[in-house]
Amino acid sequence: MDGGYLYIPTSAWIMADVTAHRSHGHWEWYSGYDTGSILTVDRFTQTLEDEYITSRKQGFEPLDDTKQIWKRRQGGINERYYFYPTADGNGCWRVWTLWTDLGISNYVHIFIEPQVMYLMAESFTPTESLPAAGASTRTTMTSTYRAEVDGRAADLTVSYTVEQRNGELQLCSLDSARARNVHGWEQVHLAATVEQHQSLFGSGLYQYLVPVSYEADRGSGWETFQAVVEISLTGQYSPRRTLTQEELAAYNAVMDPAVRDESGDIVDLNIQPFSYFFSSYYENVRNLNFEEFIRYFPDSGQATEAEFEALKKLDDWPFKQVARMEDMPVPIHRHTVSSINEVLTRWGGITTSDLDTAGVCYLEEYDAYYTYTSDFNMFYFIAESGEQVGNYVYLRKSVENGNIAVLTLRLMPGTDEWQIVSHWRSGS
Repeated sequence: MDGGYLYIPTSAWIMADVTAHRSHGHWEWYSGYDTGSILTVDRFTQTLEDEYITSRKQGFEPLDDTKQIWKRRQGGINERYYFYPTADGNGCWRVWTLWTDLGISNYVHIFIEPQVMYLMAESFTPTESLPAAGASTRTTMTSTYRAEVDGRAADLTVSYTVEQRNGELQLCSLDSARARNVHGWEQVHLAATVEQHQSLFGSGLYQYLVPVSYEADRGSGWETFQAVVEISLTGQYSPRRTLTQEELAAYNAVMDPAVRDESGDIVDLNIQPFSYFFSSYYENVRNLNFEEFIRYFPDSGQATEAEFEALKKLDDWPFKQVARMEDMPVPIHRHTVSSINEVLTRWGGITTSDLDTAGVCYLEEYDAYYTYTSDFNMFYFIAESGEQVGNYVYLRKSVENGNIAVLTLRLMPGTDEWQIVSHWRSGS
């Protein structure tokens, strides 16, 4: 931009098309992870003092006496203004960062978005010329993990970029992954995939757990596998171990909606609330399909005639032509928000307010959602293998067409509880 520059991580931030406004000194970037985080740069002809007065009228307050950084928080929206004088002394620059509580999750690149935006804003430098090429302190590095499956082994190498800031290394991007057959496989595809949206913090802010999917053939055709490569910028790594069969059985007992005999045949039903999380696939539990999740969710009592009449007033209620509730072709199921949140909070660490619930009929006066199914369905995840890396557990099972489903759980320190992070399937 004319008159200044700042550093933008190109792998995670997208420049918005604001050509119509750029002639007035406006540039804008937004998060490539669809979190709602935004950074804008504006050039004003007004003085810094004028902008300070405007900012205070808008509800912003300075962080300190320098008045360079101003902040405002309202309704879960977090904003900062960074002010800089122009290099030519005519007017000022304002860098504006915005992120929301709802948009930020524990995924490594999403979790650090506020800090990344602050660093981006702090990197802004008013100038009449751009910095010299080659001044970057970025370095490409690799981390390798040997993944084993039934005695077969493959080395998975992740390439990533770091940057030196104030004497400390910081992760800038996860770039690529490759696989190499060590022993036991018929063949292994060289190209592997970094599952960017499933990357997590390990034991600290400088340790990253990076799931990688790769394809290998043990003699019966290509299959997809997954392993976790850890990146440590400090040289300290999380403890890692393979789950025992007894541990797998304990997890499966909580997740299985059926009662089985010794041969594995279903002899009864004992619907586990956790099993509703398997009704869809998602890379973040906040993105689960709420309509699928609630479709067969347990009722919270029978709907009343008053509720039926209220439902007919909703734009998306499909049975407006039905005069009486007893004439409904399918039963109406009421699900109170409190009963749904009890399950969502315990097993997912979220509530309905964190989800897209627009596809399900809701009555505010009853604080309940309503579905209308006459059938019944169960959802399964029976883990075949698993490992624990730090405070995270990865449970895996084979699915159709040589793919793999992975359930990631976060252990809650100091308790016997755990919460779901993602339910991911290769090829989905």
